[in-house]
Amino acid sequence: MAKKTKRFKHGFLLGMVIYAVLFLALTFVGLRYFWDFITAFEESRPLNTINAYMDQLTVDHICDSQTDLLKLAENELVSEETCRQLMRDAIQDEITYAKKSSESTDTKTVYVLRSGSRIIGSVTMIATEIDQYNFARWKISEEHFDLSFILGEKSYTVTVPEEFQVYVNGELLDESYITESGIKYTAVERLYKDYDLPTMVTYHATVPLGECVGVVKDSEGNEIVIDENTDYNAFLENCTDAELTELKTFSETFVDSYVLFTGNANDNAKGNYANLMQYVVVDSDLASRMKMALDGLSYAQSKGDKVVSNTINRAISLGDGRYICDITYEVDTTGRNGVVRTTNNVQIIVVRTDNGLKAESLSSY
Repeated sequence: MAKKTKRFKHGFLLGMVIYAVLFLALTFVGLRYFWDFITAFEESRPLNTINAYMDQLTVDHICDSQTDLLKLAENELVSEETCRQLMRDAIQDEITYAKKSSESTDTKTVYVLRSGSRIIGSVTMIATEIDQYNFARWKISEEHFDLSFILGEKSYTVTVPEEFQVYVNGELLDESYITESGIKYTAVERLYKDYDLPTMVTYHATVPLGECVGVVKDSEGNEIVIDENTDYNAFLENCTDAELTELKTFSETFVDSYVLFTGNANDNAKGNYANLMQYVVVDSDLASRMKMALDGLSYAQSKGDKVVSNTINRAISLGDGRYICDITYEVDTTGRNGVVRTTNNVQIIVVRTDNGLKAESLSSY
């Protein structure tokens, strides 16, 4: 009996071991199947695919996709780095996604991408092969980014003397940016038909995005501010201090002689004419006009003319010893009704000759 009991105990233990091994094996297989099922289920969820996509999405990738915007860097006024920086600034907020139900189906899911509250693109996923558990696998089929909202065309237009230089965003504008040339200065407009005078040009530059900063420099490289209050005629004033002093002295002498001649207060028309001609270019238009006026002045005479002021408004050097003097002078004329003061505005072309400065032409305005 003792031997049977011992043999029974050994068989029972062996059976329990075999049962335990089988139970553990079945449990392991079941858990492995369950684990594979759960894994397949998780992998079949679109959220896992979009989350994996978002983990690897970078700002540089988004910028690289904007080929149309990057082409704007071919414009010499916009650098590629400027373009990229503007895009980076536009998407500096956290990028998030949200499902777009109106475009999603059982086999397609569309997510809208936002940086902050601004939509910057979308991602489309499609269901591919069906696995052993009848779950679909998802993959990215399309991504689309649109940062065109950073576009904002700006322009810079300025009129400057033709010898000036214009820069936009640090780039020197060439002749292709000139939209109008030969613009006349109003102060000497009536003289263009007879003289080769300086003119102005208008530059126009358009920048498709980013800053549009214009700078104007004169012929010596000095930065010049031009705005709605700019007196363009002031750019004509290019005489040196020495030239201005010389022209002022000449204008005072010439105007005094001219007033004396035209008023003939001393009843000496021929003497006044001879005195005036010392300051007039021989054979010039002005000399011819004074000669024609001489006969009429022999029969006319004022009771007295006195120049009380003589101001050079501006003096312009035309080169080759030729100047334009814009002068305002006042004359007190004594007549039957007493003294009358008149104001006169004239432009005189002054020429440097071997015998000093002389007037070539005179026009009133």
